[in-house]
Amino acid sequence: MRHSLIIATVVILSLVPTSHTSAYFQDLGVGVRPMGMGGAYVALADDATASYWNPAGLLQLQRPELYTSYATLHNRLAAQIFDGREDAFGLHFVGYAHPLGKSAVAMGWLFFNTLLYDEHTFVWSQAIHVLPTLAIGGSMKLLYARIADSPYIARDPDLVSASLTQTGFTLDVGGIYHASRQVRFGFRAANIRPVQMNWLDQEPLPIVLTMGMAIHLGDLLQLFDMVIDENEPIQYRWGGEYWFLKQQLGVRAGTDFQTLTTGFSLRHIWQRIEFQLDYALLYPISSIEETLGSHRLALVVRF
Repeated sequence: MRHSLIIATVVILSLVPTSHTSAYFQDLGVGVRPMGMGGAYVALADDATASYWNPAGLLQLQRPELYTSYATLHNRLAAQIFDGREDAFGLHFVGYAHPLGKSAVAMGWLFFNTLLYDEHTFVWSQAIHVLPTLAIGGSMKLLYARIADSPYIARDPDLVSASLTQTGFTLDVGGIYHASRQVRFGFRAANIRPVQMNWLDQEPLPIVLTMGMAIHLGDLLQLFDMVIDENEPIQYRWGGEYWFLKQQLGVRAGTDFQTLTTGFSLRHIWQRIEFQLDYALLYPISSIEETLGSHRLALVVRF
């Protein structure tokens, strides 16, 4: 506990509920449609965010896809930093996925930021078919974290000589098994290569195992996930989605029993290019008060 500014950063990060206890590179979820279904996505993962949720899901893409998302976390949450300013939390993602017939590749950049601190995850993913009904995939993740330079640092003798950045490298693996046209099962193991990304202790990022099931009933989709974190109790997630108007309007809801989520999608095709606009609202029900929830917005373009 050597740096007051680091401790303040950890306190701010701790206001964001996640599925594991590490104060750094927390599991905040990626994208908008997945989060609108409570983060239950490991058995579906059928867009460019699969590089995060389950790289094996990239094989489901039929066309190249560009994915951009913007999120403000816990609006109206009055989290003050040392100089009295109110901090805010942002989480953004840019990804591109490209199917290659018997395989698929993707790359992405996940960016979390506050006034004091920011994190960057650069990911490269690839997926292949092992069997006609079984796909596997892997993701290489380059992690970079930085404490922002500020007037406070010059007044702290420890921080003046300390490195304000951390870098690391880790791996994820995943698989999807199609039991039938209606049912599929998914699995992901995240952070399987040990990596330390913090300033306060020597604990590596936890290994997180996720198993899930997706059930298609016509235009209705049901999703169930179980998340096993070595530092946390088992977490359960549920999500549902229904599409109307010939797949042009989708509505969804879900929960991880800490947060209620909902959202919608609008699709439009123009000159063979498909545009999709996604929105999700995440509202905490067990951990944070005095917030208007988290709002996420994404634009997806399929070429």
